[in-house]
Amino acid sequence: MPSRGTGKISAAQAVRGSCEACRLKKIKCPGEHPICSKCHASKRECHYSLQKPMGRPRSARQPSRRRRLIQSEHTLQSPSPANMSEISTTAASDAGTEVSQTCSSDVSSDQALEPERGQEEDGFEIHQCLLNLGQPRTRADIVSESQAAFPPIATATQPAAGGCACLSVLYLLLEHLRVKDQLTAPNDFALLRSTIESASEVLTCQKCPLRYFSIVQNAALLGVLCLCVAESYHRIVRSIDEEEKRASEAGEKKQLGIHNGVDQPNQPTLAAASPLFQIEVSPSQWGGMMRNLVKAEVFGIEGQRDKCLEGFISRLEQRQRRWHQTPPAPDCPPSYRSLCGSSDREPTCLKLIDNSKRLIGLLEV
Repeated sequence: MPSRGTGKISAAQAVRGSCEACRLKKIKCPGEHPICSKCHASKRECHYSLQKPMGRPRSARQPSRRRRLIQSEHTLQSPSPANMSEISTTAASDAGTEVSQTCSSDVSSDQALEPERGQEEDGFEIHQCLLNLGQPRTRADIVSESQAAFPPIATATQPAAGGCACLSVLYLLLEHLRVKDQLTAPNDFALLRSTIESASEVLTCQKCPLRYFSIVQNAALLGVLCLCVAESYHRIVRSIDEEEKRASEAGEKKQLGIHNGVDQPNQPTLAAASPLFQIEVSPSQWGGMMRNLVKAEVFGIEGQRDKCLEGFISRLEQRQRRWHQTPPAPDCPPSYRSLCGSSDREPTCLKLIDNSKRLIGLLEV
């Protein structure tokens, strides 16, 4: 009788545990090799078939994530200086001026942007950019830029020539505030002041009150703009505190330059001209001066209360209450009329104004 394990089975040729004859008869196979005892007793042909691999076929080994990243970095070719095109962006600066920033691999010294080589991280060079501010922007510049960015839509009942650019101007003013990642003193005071000056012209527009849609858009965007400007002053106060703390810990002195404040024709701008007077003050003195500037810009000074942020918000509130009590447009729905009293619902525009007043009341100046 054959004994189990008498045959030599290669490890590379694994066979089934039961022979084919026993598997067909569905009986338990003893498993002896090369002939099982049951097939030997029954004089049957005994054959063991090769064992097939279980599961899904093994796929080719994928390279690791780190290896794929390294390979992809090698395949990317950095553009040569000759093929690199200049990237020119134009945006509104903090002081309501136009900033022209040109970035390329080879920048000459007479361009507006002068990169300085900084430290390196992971093989990449960090450049510090010095921006050259252009001429101050006027109201006409803002209107022309807003009309180019948001062209008015002409309709059969209201041609574009008879409309106003208030909606486009408000969108552009909000965009100038949105793109500012950081606000600092005193550089950004002029930006916020010019924003309020442009918004004041929108406040007194004579064409917006002629249609209900224009009334709603004008009031809503002016309310949102007040919130954004108020929050911008909060950011400036925080930057003043941080700079004062940094300079105090470093033992530095702050320098203040005094200009004549008037741009004459053929004269360099205030950003490029040398100050008439320049003094050194301690960080605490500098911080006190900057907070006083914030206080003057937000709450005004004697004789100029109407030009500050609080004065603008007050005029906007008076106008909105007047509009709700006596709707100026003939197509205003009856629901727009409101006495704005305690018994009536508070309009959305007045809620925005209340939030702006509450926000400037929290300023620590």
